[in-house]
Amino acid sequence: MSLIWLAAEWAAKWRVPRAVLGGLVAVVIAVLMTCAWRQAAYWKNSETLWRHALACTTNNLVATLDLGHVLYESGRFDETISLYQQALATGPDSAEFENNLGNALRQKGQWNEALEHYRRAAQLKPTFMEAQFNLGKALNLRGRMDEAIPHFQITLQLDPGFIPAHADLGNALLQLGKADQALPELQKVADARPNDAGSHLNLAVCCLQLNRMEPARSHYERALELNPNDPGTLNDFAWFLAACPEASFRDGNRAVDLAQQADASSGGENPVILHTLAAALAQAGRFADAVAAAEHATQLAEAQSNKVLAAQLQSELALYRAQKPIPAAGLEH
Repeated sequence: MSLIWLAAEWAAKWRVPRAVLGGLVAVVIAVLMTCAWRQAAYWKNSETLWRHALACTTNNLVATLDLGHVLYESGRFDETISLYQQALATGPDSAEFENNLGNALRQKGQWNEALEHYRRAAQLKPTFMEAQFNLGKALNLRGRMDEAIPHFQITLQLDPGFIPAHADLGNALLQLGKADQALPELQKVADARPNDAGSHLNLAVCCLQLNRMEPARSHYERALELNPNDPGTLNDFAWFLAACPEASFRDGNRAVDLAQQADASSGGENPVILHTLAAALAQAGRFADAVAAAEHATQLAEAQSNKVLAAQLQSELALYRAQKPIPAAGLEH
């Protein structure tokens, strides 16, 4: 607009005819429209904008990060990896680049490489909460719970209300047999996610490890209420009712109903669920059916080279053939 006013002032000063002035204004407008069109092309989408920014600048960390986010969100993980690798090779150390590169590698299933980049991000910026959590999660998923726990704890020091860290910390502690430490973490998760069946299942397992049978049953009931058709929930609750260490909590008939539902929904060929069904049938006094289910489960377990389960089933078969349920001491499932 300022160019048009300048053209008008110039024309008035030099007494330019109106026809010439009109042509001059038209030329100015055309030039401006062309510039605007070319600039608008760079704003076509976020990717175009950030690529243009990178082409016009050097070591533009903001543009690199934002282009990486665009590529990552669109599922173009190979391009994301290449972008961050180039940036790290030519630019300064960046915890954000290291963390985001780890995320892209994780999406490609390259967990070992992702773990190292998360570790580097956490070293570069110890207060980077996302990097600490990602490092803990990567270690946990690789079965390195002892190493993962401190990173979940640091995450919660940085953000005490971050529920995923409470969940992963609680589960890691639970897997290590530290149910007393896991309980408050898992309770926070259930309080924050009262309608999440998985949170209640985790609490049920934790309560079992602490020999707190009544709350364990309550959490199983809640999990089943929230997810009534899930084979895992059905199977776990059925096992509790069939083989609870405290006999007063056993209910063979209901355990059979739940185990049969789990068996039907899983296709009838899952040895773990058939194991539960056999225990439930025996608890209900249906020993011939229990033997048949346990024999079928044993065949499937052996076919899958699951030697631990096969040996456990053989031990239980001896009980069922003697018309005895699993003893009150219970067995690991």
